[in-house]
Amino acid sequence: QWLTKADFSYLPTDQWNLNLNLQWRDDDYDASELGLTQAKWNRSFFSASYAASDALSASLYAGYDIYKSDQSSRAFTGGQEKNAFAVYPPLPQASDPTQNWDSNNEDTSITLGASLEWQAREDVDFTFDYSFVDTRSQQNFTTNTSSALVASDLPTVNTKLNHVQISSIWRMQENLLLQLDYQYYRYKSDDWAWNGVQANTIGKVLTFGQGNPNEQINYVGASVIYHWE
Repeated sequence: QWLTKADFSYLPTDQWNLNLNLQWRDDDYDASELGLTQAKWNRSFFSASYAASDALSASLYAGYDIYKSDQSSRAFTGGQEKNAFAVYPPLPQASDPTQNWDSNNEDTSITLGASLEWQAREDVDFTFDYSFVDTRSQQNFTTNTSSALVASDLPTVNTKLNHVQISSIWRMQENLLLQLDYQYYRYKSDDWAWNGVQANTIGKVLTFGQGNPNEQINYVGASVIYHWE
């Protein structure tokens, strides 16, 4: 495994703070003939914060992740002929290299967000936070020329999440606080593994019949915080 990190910080003024974080990782499983053989991960993250005053500050951030992996596997059915260590023909499927297939997978993720903190009064604080995550997953399959298999790529999976949070804290006394929260979630995915799959769709397997999420959630909460002196 090779791992490289770089962190940069820059303060152009007393009010601004800029940060850039970079990371690169390469995993090479050079002794593996089947299974995961290589994986690479690149990450970039940028954030900027601004303090307008002692009572008001804001920040922005953005991130980009890309993960790539290579996998080699063998397709075979179960039953009596499932020996994976046979060397003399006729070979069972579990020992037959013509049953091999390879996949190249790529996952990308984009993250965006913003937050605002405001002390309206000496005893009242407000916080606003918004985040957005967009992911994309691809799985591409190939076989060699001598393979007995026919490979085709899987559909791309897209997932999106929006999250908004607004909260306020009122210091009623030195050791007594009242906190109010509101949150909004919007989550949507189009995973092919769940499209049209019912509880009895797969032979000899019972599932929960879970479908792709397409949800909106509104949350309102209140809490009392007490500190013992």
